[in-house]
Amino acid sequence: MKTFDCPAVLQNSSRHVPRCGTALIMVLVVIIILGALTGQLTRRSLMDRRQARSDLNLLQVEAAVQAGELLARQILQRNPDWQGTRHLVRNEKDAVSQTDFLELTVTVSDDHIVIVGRRTSQKASPIQLTRRIPVSP
Repeated sequence: MKTFDCPAVLQNSSRHVPRCGTALIMVLVVIIILGALTGQLTRRSLMDRRQARSDLNLLQVEAAVQAGELLARQILQRNPDWQGTRHLVRNEKDAVSQTDFLELTVTVSDDHIVIVGRRTSQKASPIQLTRRIPVSP
């Protein structure tokens, strides 16, 4: 009783028959290429998400600094002796983490208002924006 799984095993054949492993190798090559492409797409997607988060954090810091400037000008009109304030806003979604917050510090000197906005997060790089503006007479 003879059983042959592969035509290349036939020794009586005078024609050259390709080996059975060629198809398997081609399938493995295709799987490797698809795996590499999937890995690159996943990596790219994660990088895009990280960049979007960083852009959002920067926009939040810029908005906080603008709000701090408006606050300083309004309070200085009513109270010229005001020296500044500090506000700390924590992320409500991440109550466990104590490092995810937005901090706004407004300091008034004789001739300048210094506004520092800082955003720290475990998920993104910290961002700090400082604006120094003259006090209007």
